[in-house]
Amino acid sequence: MNYRYLYLSCRYPDSGFGADFVDKFRYNTWILCNYLSLQVRKLHLPSDGDYNLLSSSITRGENFLEMFPSCKYLKAWVHVSDEEIQSYLSMRDERDRFEFYFSLLERGYRFAAQTHDIPVDEFLKLHQQFRDGGYKNERLFKKKTIRDYGIKVLLEHVLTQYAYHLRLAVTDLKGKYINSGYIYTTYPDDIFFNKNVRHLLVTDKTLMITDFIDKPQFECQLSDLAAGIIRSVCLDENTRKYIPNDDNKEEFAKLRWD
Repeated sequence: MNYRYLYLSCRYPDSGFGADFVDKFRYNTWILCNYLSLQVRKLHLPSDGDYNLLSSSITRGENFLEMFPSCKYLKAWVHVSDEEIQSYLSMRDERDRFEFYFSLLERGYRFAAQTHDIPVDEFLKLHQQFRDGGYKNERLFKKKTIRDYGIKVLLEHVLTQYAYHLRLAVTDLKGKYINSGYIYTTYPDDIFFNKNVRHLLVTDKTLMITDFIDKPQFECQLSDLAAGIIRSVCLDENTRKYIPNDDNKEEFAKLRWD
């Protein structure tokens, strides 16, 4: 069984950290969980047991290892002191926080490696790959040439510590930049966007994003895009609830470190 997931996690109340801390930590670190999981799948690294997910989960308690065979899940609980947490909470540089996250992941890898055959060095290479990429998690979603409107569109997944964005860039047919912007923003966790952003459909007048069952989610007018206007309309009532709005703006604000 090959590794498919590398997670950094924190659970409430098991970890001993408060619910607000846990929520923010899990959202802020999902950029790494998503990146590492996508990249580790490309390596086809076999695990040494009936699991494909390795998690480093921080705790106020002692280090220990826990296996969940039914979920194919090996969890390394990693002790983190209150002093380390206070230092973390004072960090304002994003890269300092990323390096702290990497240190926690590595501690989990090495603790699990005491009793399991863990490819620590290969995992650490993925950490360095993330650094070399500028500490960013951005990847192609779709690209399309729309000759009737004289444009090309490029859509990319952009995941940060604070939000997920679907970014749309427009060029002319020769590749000259026209404009770019976000057409969808939601919480930084796959559960909010993974199934919603699956397919691209272009009609005579619109560009549409559909979900995993081809249900329309977002729509842009091609005439707008050709004019350099980047805007979309959300077509799904449930999806709309998790886009930043007056009802949830405080929840989004809590994820930031401003």
